Amino acid sequence: MVGWHLNSIKSKTWPLVVLLTLPLLSTSFITPVQAFQTSQEILFSNMVVRAELGQNCTTTLSIQTNVTNIGSVDLEYIDLRIDIRALNLIQSSVDEVPANADFIEGDRFLISRVDLHSPLSPGSSVDISMVMTTDQLQERMTQDMTGVLCINHFIFYLRPLNEIQDLTVMVLLPPHANLESGASAPLFPNPSANFTDGSRLGFTWLTPFLFPGQELAFIVKYQLPSGLLQQDQVAEPNLLLIILLAASIGVIAALVLERTPAAIRKLRSTREPKISVVSRQEDQVLALLKKKGGSCLQREIYEDLDLSQSAASMILNSLEERGLIKRFRDGRENVVHIIE
Repeated sequence: MVGWHLNSIKSKTWPLVVLLTLPLLSTSFITPVQAFQTSQEILFSNMVVRAELGQNCTTTLSIQTNVTNIGSVDLEYIDLRIDIRALNLIQSSVDEVPANADFIEGDRFLISRVDLHSPLSPGSSVDISMVMTTDQLQERMTQDMTGVLCINHFIFYLRPLNEIQDLTVMVLLPPHANLESGASAPLFPNPSANFTDGSRLGFTWLTPFLFPGQELAFIVKYQLPSGLLQQDQVAEPNLLLIILLAASIGVIAALVLERTPAAIRKLRSTREPKISVVSRQEDQVLALLKKKGGSCLQREIYEDLDLSQSAASMILNSLEERGLIKRFRDGRENVVHIIE
């Protein structure tokens, strides 16, 4: 009887155990593995990143690199992290033969996955080339006092998944553009070389090694004659249409509010006031950065504003967490750059 009772309990409880463990097992199989958590053992070498800046804030980005399989298993594809939120692929190739490539979204970056024509065995290497366009690397900031020049910023980050040896980054300004004359540091970091093709300026940065997770940032502040911005002139009729549409919506909204019961209007008027996002000291820091052309040493902030180092650090941490500034290491000091 005791044996029968135990068998009866088991027969009744095993379905419950299965129901409890099945979600756990299914979750482990269903949960996708994020592409940026790559386990590829590869080495990038002789990488050339070339950014050609357009007048309308679009950028043509090309990447050429040699990839070596330094692991022990064959590879069917190559993953390359690109710290841009949106890209349009123009073409991609492996050993100068067209190849398929897809973009996998990460947190504020993309993984470019290039399919190989045949498995890449350990110790073997291939040459990969990609050409892309994006409107995420440039930003039109403001115009000068006369309205003749338009100020633009270009910011590009590199944070690789695998080691890169012999990295070259090239940035070409739009035709007839010059470095921003009012910026204290229009180029960051200092380029290794500069050149021109007759109508545009170019800058080159050379980096012998870049390790996984290490960050490099390249910032160029330039000015462009406003008369060259033809696309903005074409867009003026659309802007007028938007203004007229917004005015019509405003009139309709006013009529609706006029017929809204007084109690509802009173309830709206008693809403809590909005809390300022930026404190007085934070606003002073941002104003100082703008006065210095958008970038300065962290040391200059607490010296010019008469702040302690700890207070300045707390303010900068708060601003950086909200994406208002970005700090970069330059030797033994930090350079603070405002993000408009």
